[in-house]
Amino acid sequence: MTIGEFLINTKGEFESDLAELVAIDSVAGEPDGVYPYGKGSAAALDAMLSIAEKHGFRTENHDYHCGSVLYGDSEKEVGIIAHLDVVPASAEHRKPVCAHKARRMHYRQRHAR
Repeated sequence: MTIGEFLINTKGEFESDLAELVAIDSVAGEPDGVYPYGKGSAAALDAMLSIAEKHGFRTENHDYHCGSVLYGDSEKEVGIIAHLDVVPASAEHRKPVCAHKARRMHYRQRHAR
């Protein structure tokens, strides 16, 4: 299955997973026990790793500093770095920050194989 086919086949799940992540107030905070960036960032990491496991990936939590989503068994790895925390909301935000409203999400597959 190509990545395009995967995205098309899992569009509904993708949107609900995204809504779950966006609903978490993941503004980095003060260290709190085992959570070096606060409980909000930890909740976002826990949710992302749970979503990855639901889709069949192996995961690793690196002491709540970051997480890894793993696929395959090769000694070679490819790393994609992203972050889940958000900046604090300001008075200039016109819409709720921690809310998701599904708009038209389009996935285009250029080369089906």
